[in-house]
Amino acid sequence: QNPWAWDAALPRSTTLYDAVKARFPVSLHSAQPQAGGLGSCPRPPQPVPLPKPPPAAILELINKVANDLDVLFEKANATGGVGVLVYGDEVLLTHTYGTKQLGEKSPVDGSTMFRIGSISKVFTDLMLHRLHEDGKVGIDDPVTKFVPNYRPKWPPGKNPTKRGTTLRDLGSHMAALMRYCPCNFGVSCNITLETALERINEWTLLFEPGTAVMYSNTGFSVLGRLLEKVEGKPWEESLQDLAKILGMESTSCSPDLNDLAFGYSANGQQVPLYDLGISNPAGGVFSSGDDMARFLSFLLRDGVSRDDNSGQPLDSATVRSWLKTRVLTNPSNVPAPSLYYTEWGVPWQNLRVNLDSVAPGIPPMKNFSRFFIISKDGSVPGYNSQLALQPDLKLGLFASMTTGGSREVPSFFSDVLMTLAFQAAPLMYSYLEGVQPSKLPPSPQDYLGEYRGRVTGGTASVSISNDPSGQFGGKVLYVMSNNLGWPQPQPIEWLEGDTFQMVPEPSDVCFSIEGGILWVLKFKRSSKGEVSQVEVQGMTMYPVVLQRTGY
Repeated sequence: QNPWAWDAALPRSTTLYDAVKARFPVSLHSAQPQAGGLGSCPRPPQPVPLPKPPPAAILELINKVANDLDVLFEKANATGGVGVLVYGDEVLLTHTYGTKQLGEKSPVDGSTMFRIGSISKVFTDLMLHRLHEDGKVGIDDPVTKFVPNYRPKWPPGKNPTKRGTTLRDLGSHMAALMRYCPCNFGVSCNITLETALERINEWTLLFEPGTAVMYSNTGFSVLGRLLEKVEGKPWEESLQDLAKILGMESTSCSPDLNDLAFGYSANGQQVPLYDLGISNPAGGVFSSGDDMARFLSFLLRDGVSRDDNSGQPLDSATVRSWLKTRVLTNPSNVPAPSLYYTEWGVPWQNLRVNLDSVAPGIPPMKNFSRFFIISKDGSVPGYNSQLALQPDLKLGLFASMTTGGSREVPSFFSDVLMTLAFQAAPLMYSYLEGVQPSKLPPSPQDYLGEYRGRVTGGTASVSISNDPSGQFGGKVLYVMSNNLGWPQPQPIEWLEGDTFQMVPEPSDVCFSIEGGILWVLKFKRSSKGEVSQVEVQGMTMYPVVLQRTGY
């Protein structure tokens, strides 16, 4: 089986836990962000405010997610659990399960704290981007600019490059450092960065930094403590500053024991709350469902400027760039219906979902059947957590649980991701598609008909028609042309005036240099005000001007 894959057709217990981490080091396919911008990928319907009370379709979505959470908590024999689902700034669901401690009647609620493990790394990268916005660091600054005595040994036969290791490398698992930390949890992690560097400098890098991925807690330990030098205060204090801005009252590295869900080992013994010390930036954060709902909403906002006084610690445009940055792309084809880890970000683990051939019970996503889930998981003894979001649909899901070491725990992470990919996303897409405003011009009949003209090598024709299938609810017109590569009717939506654009259809490549997949159609009118011609503009080809038959 492809070790990148989770196949929806398989029983969930057979899915592979964190398989991408096991493939180390992974060869670099692309160090550039995925091609984006106008028309680069199929677009989902635009998010809209939800009415009050929620419509039946949204209630169905909420109930299905709640049921999925109950199933996965029960399957993992969780002592306590919490799951939150957000749509933009709105919390759709706070679902709790079990108790804070074995044998007691203290129920978990939205403010109960869980250890979120490696999701802590997201906060460290947030600090990095915040300092970058302040002009205090560059994302691609060399580590030695701030820590001159960072000198691990280079791989045999490799000479140190001028580039060296960058802050981005540390924050995206590309620094070629070992997975674990330069200390033993609960024993020797209360050490300084200088002591850690003495140990790290005895290590040999696994590859040339910036050329491959190796999941590394050490890299984030170094990054967090390096940022202390820039901030002039401990990482833990910077975390508290972020939590205060975001209104995350239960987030810190020092939990309130009266409101903590305690983790357990396989034999039912309570797991000690080890102090991760120098490695807190990699995995030492505690948080609650309520707080993580606020954090997800922050990540999903658009068009909001940075304002610490209004809960926005980073400009939303910077957040968008942060979420979209890819440092590695796995080119595997993703069959339907399934989802694979196909990209690594900073520090995101991104999954491509393919619902082209929907499974029973999965609503069709006509124009968005291939999409990404951006995720980060976390696991420390006694605790497992998963954060996932689909930014285009403004959906975010977080789940965390304490457990007694059930053998079903590994599938917890994939189960949460599949809940978002195969339940929440298709249902939200279906709802939003149904409430989209019309993309028709005031007088759509003005444009109907056939247009012809000469092009290089012969002639071309385009026909414009009403929605032939009802797929778009009569809200768009359709274009068809055998000569220009549209043998089947393609939807076009009205932009303004006499200008339309093609609604991109799903594509294996999601982006094409040769001609592109988005076309703009600019219609022109005669002196009588009647539509007489159309200019077809592709992304990389010269415009084609066609005359309407009869003019």
